[in-house]
Amino acid sequence: MQKLLTLTCLFLAAYFSHLHAQTYKGIWMVNGKLETNTYTLNGSPTTILHLQPELALNFSESWMAGASLSIDFANKIARVGHGLFVRHTFIRANKNEIFAHAFFEHSSQRYLQGGGNSKYTTTTIGPGFGLLHFFNSAVALEAKMDYNLFQKTRSQFNSNKRNANFVLNFGLQYFFDSKLKADSVKWNYNINKGDWVIGGTATFGYKPNSNPDFNFTSSNILQPFAAYFITSHILLGSGFNTGNDASFQRILLGLSPFSRYYIKVARKHQFFGELKFSYNFIWQNSGEQYKRFPYSYAISPGLGYSTWILPEVSFDITFSIDNNALYDQILDEWFKAKQFNLNVGLTAFLRK
Repeated sequence: MQKLLTLTCLFLAAYFSHLHAQTYKGIWMVNGKLETNTYTLNGSPTTILHLQPELALNFSESWMAGASLSIDFANKIARVGHGLFVRHTFIRANKNEIFAHAFFEHSSQRYLQGGGNSKYTTTTIGPGFGLLHFFNSAVALEAKMDYNLFQKTRSQFNSNKRNANFVLNFGLQYFFDSKLKADSVKWNYNINKGDWVIGGTATFGYKPNSNPDFNFTSSNILQPFAAYFITSHILLGSGFNTGNDASFQRILLGLSPFSRYYIKVARKHQFFGELKFSYNFIWQNSGEQYKRFPYSYAISPGLGYSTWILPEVSFDITFSIDNNALYDQILDEWFKAKQFNLNVGLTAFLRK
């Protein structure tokens, strides 16, 4: 037994001693997105805005510090939040890194009706830990467990503290070298048959003020997507969407297959056309049982522009139109509406 333990320790020591870091001093971790949706409700246009950039820097081989900003506007509710965090990487194993971190988040939410007098603030402080799995030098999947040690909500009428809870987050992170290197002519910016595109986010646990679709209070949101290039121009894939509000009064389950056709116009630039079909199942708690919402679907054509930042990362701007259809079982009638969307963000490519 002692020999086995000794051999195991020697193997692990040798294994870790030959690993090189994926993160290092001077590397930037960048993430973020911009989404706007405009539709007509009761004869008047309504706009939803979601902006969430995040930036961090490795100021030593193992230490990183960063900040985030979030701006949400939906259903005449405005929310502005900011956060600070610091993390320490203490284990590096091949393409994986394990880190511990501490974070501070503060947000203000205001109802714009009635002169905007109803204001709520939320402050959250806590530790956490996480794992980075690198697909390549620029893209990593992050699994992060936060422990909301202190969480206080305050309004003009009262304030309350919520019991400590855990929140589990999954998502992609993007890494860039701070040294401004010249663009190498050897870098391959071509799309190849067999390449993958992945993305999406997931949050499990109570997270206040996090999603306009759930009145800024959400829990258990899972929104991944994956797509595969069947040729050097044609991308086929699908997204999956599920979630519920914090009290499980509303549950959503959906699927959204899509396709894209890319047209290259320069070495690092390309346009694409997109067609997406979305179908959602929604259940609402009526007090005694869950009742399903009327059948609904959306057909969404779109156009986009993509420019390569790195061979594995592109910066995309997409404009699309959702042609929504909803069937009312009581009236036995279909209702149709259009929604205009603008999305800006980063896209991760996994090369074959």
